[in-house]
Amino acid sequence: MKKKNTGLIASGLSHPEIRQGDKWRDGWGDIVTVESYRFNRVTFIRDGYLSPCTLNESRFIKEFNPVGEVMP
Repeated sequence: MKKKNTGLIASGLSHPEIRQGDKWRDGWGDIVTVESYRFNRVTFIRDGYLSPCTLNESRFIKEFNPVGEVMP
């Protein structure tokens, strides 16, 4: 069977969508909650902390993984 070359290729890996209120887990296993995502900046709060943190989108995706459901 001959493969059809359409000229279209996937360019890069897809990454999860960042939405307000989503829970993400860092490399240490701590949970963070996304407060806002605007202008390629992600503002989030770590559980147990009062002040928000801000990272650019690419660093946030590299250092955090989305959490399906958080068990209490």
